[in-house]
Amino acid sequence: MIAVKALENDFYFFRYLSTRDEYSEPVHYFHTHQGIEILYVYEGSGHVIVEDRFYAVRPRTLMIFKPFQVHYLHMDIPPQYTCSLIKVKPTFIDSCASILPRCHDLITGFLSDSDCPQLFELNERQHTALHERFRSLNETLVADAHQVHEEAVILFFLSFFVDLTTTIMPNAAAGQPVKPLLRTQRIGEVLKWIDAHYKEPYSLDKLAEDLHFSVNYMSKLFRRQTGKSISEYITAKRLEQARMLLLAGQLSVEEISEETGFNSPSYFIRTFKNRYGTPPHQYRLNASKTYVMPE
Repeated sequence: MIAVKALENDFYFFRYLSTRDEYSEPVHYFHTHQGIEILYVYEGSGHVIVEDRFYAVRPRTLMIFKPFQVHYLHMDIPPQYTCSLIKVKPTFIDSCASILPRCHDLITGFLSDSDCPQLFELNERQHTALHERFRSLNETLVADAHQVHEEAVILFFLSFFVDLTTTIMPNAAAGQPVKPLLRTQRIGEVLKWIDAHYKEPYSLDKLAEDLHFSVNYMSKLFRRQTGKSISEYITAKRLEQARMLLLAGQLSVEEISEETGFNSPSYFIRTFKNRYGTPPHQYRLNASKTYVMPE
């Protein structure tokens, strides 16, 4: 696995030119998060499932995922997979309404339009322009002027959505879905249930009862589709939320343990260290670090 530099706080997450090769872990995961995500593929091929539809992914594929939108990404390794990725909480959208009303309308229109394409195959000119945007943002964020980081990320998103609606959507080839997948919809229901209940003690029986599935069917389907058990996914969800709370810096380790559903601070600290290689209090000291892409 190749370590890459990730820049992040509780508002954004950015990774520039991340590469996986034959020595890396496979890339295949279901995912959902509260931010807007832009994922751009430089090298590699695979597929993505979003809104229960299957799309091919190849070099120069641009993907945009909406907040809390379940998606599944699978990339073939080997030979190699290289991408740039940025996620940001959508809280900035309303704040720009009075200053940049047209940009505000572009973003909210895209997020609310269920028929709007979310996957595009860029041409050479569009590829060059987007890569330059990522490169410039990376250059800004690796500098020490942390006070301008969030502003730089917001400006990136505003200019990106202007380009998306004025040059990319009218000229790039939109990805064409192959077919809807019922099993993906069912997994999506489980992920939404986890988002609502991950802070509570986990009960597979309660999940199956709420979603009207048999325990055995749901357990087997979830592992087959995601590569993880439901309990493993819930633990990963809790750890990711804990990680973001650590970066926010407002709660103690004990409070974060309780807030994210761990039954004791000692268990939380041990589990966090096993996952990220360092205890929570040490992790908090680093706003920027060498980051290994999670499975």
